[in-house]
Amino acid sequence: MSSVTIKDPCDGQANALFMERSIPPLDVPVWQYSVGDMALFHNTTPEQFSFTDAMSGYAMSRAATNLGVAEALVSGDDSITIPPRLETNYYMRPLLGMEEIPRRLAQDFSCHHGGGTVLNVELVRVVRRAGDSWPFELTFASTRTSPCSEITSLAEETYQVRAREVVLALPQAALERVAFLDERPGYSPHGIQSAMRGLLDAVMPWSLSKIFAAFSTRWWEAAGATDGGRHNFTTGVLTSETAGQQAFAWYPGTQQPVDEMPSQCSSNMGVLQMYPSNAVGTIWPGYTLQQKLSQCMVMDPDRCAECFNASSGFVGEPRNHASRLLVEAFRHELASAFSMPVEKVPEPYELKYHIWDVEDPVTRSAAVHWWKAGFKWWEIYEQALELENGLHVVGETFSYTQGWGEGALETAEYMLHEKMGLPLPAWLSRQQYCWAMPYYVNHRPDDIA
Repeated sequence: MSSVTIKDPCDGQANALFMERSIPPLDVPVWQYSVGDMALFHNTTPEQFSFTDAMSGYAMSRAATNLGVAEALVSGDDSITIPPRLETNYYMRPLLGMEEIPRRLAQDFSCHHGGGTVLNVELVRVVRRAGDSWPFELTFASTRTSPCSEITSLAEETYQVRAREVVLALPQAALERVAFLDERPGYSPHGIQSAMRGLLDAVMPWSLSKIFAAFSTRWWEAAGATDGGRHNFTTGVLTSETAGQQAFAWYPGTQQPVDEMPSQCSSNMGVLQMYPSNAVGTIWPGYTLQQKLSQCMVMDPDRCAECFNASSGFVGEPRNHASRLLVEAFRHELASAFSMPVEKVPEPYELKYHIWDVEDPVTRSAAVHWWKAGFKWWEIYEQALELENGLHVVGETFSYTQGWGEGALETAEYMLHEKMGLPLPAWLSRQQYCWAMPYYVNHRPDDIA
């Protein structure tokens, strides 16, 4: 098995050769394999997969995930220089939450650049026209979102916008709902749509869910197995092979000062977060009473109880639309994870949840995406940055750092510098920029400093 030494993170062509190494047992390039293929060839049993899922807390679809992305980082080849950001395992987040990033971007765009942000519209059509300094026509449909069900629906009003360049920061499912048409003479009317289809076919969506439940007491700190033992679960993550898979403990003061917490949040209260990733699209819609959720058309936040009340099978704050069945399923998952009777798991005084799945009526999108095996993903990455002259696609979906918000920022930076020629910001060095996507095969601008 030949290898390529990665010395210069900006030498994308040399780094891409790493992906073309022929490796046994089939002697095909590394990108041709999936993680599942290699597990099969190494006689990995289904029980080993189950054990990995239980220990990690993630049930990921290894069968189709491109081995090339993971192989480049965990190959075990001493000749390969690992990016500094991967040498230390640490986690950083904005103190005010991840939502603060788009909030600050919108604020800066408005205050310092004269831009604006329009909400409650959905992109439904993109037309490429000829002989115009504003070649793109975008059609947006107005939307209405119920404050009770959180379901968004299209309204009748549409709006057209002309643009010189278009940047689509959308996930796979949202891009699939957009119609692309080319009206230039001599061009196939569906050429852009076909190119977009090629991008979308290269990635695999994966669904996730999150459930937050607030309790008056931190009962999990004294919870134990049926023999009376104590788990003493106070921090970190608890993983299991249940459908819930992961549980985290959150406490007052970790997100904001205790004296600023709502009155019901006593110093003894706590929040458990469950992070299911196993069969999200098939298990949890039944627990959430999705059919009743979809039938709620109430638009007045003060009337949510008309849809979500005890008689209709829901509990707690109506705007949370948490069903009794979901609460009980949540308690049973915790009881299984802690090996204790379900009656000893108290009922939370508030529960909120979200399901990120293409078929979910609220989110209508998967949570994360993975490159499929058999695709030269670094070439598709390049294609997405400029699908058509002036038409760019960015986001986690087609990034090097799939599954994380950093992937969205990474692709945006690359599009700005590689396609629009903007200089790097003062806080981003050339080496850090190159490590973000070391397999970019085209020539990078020499003036990047």
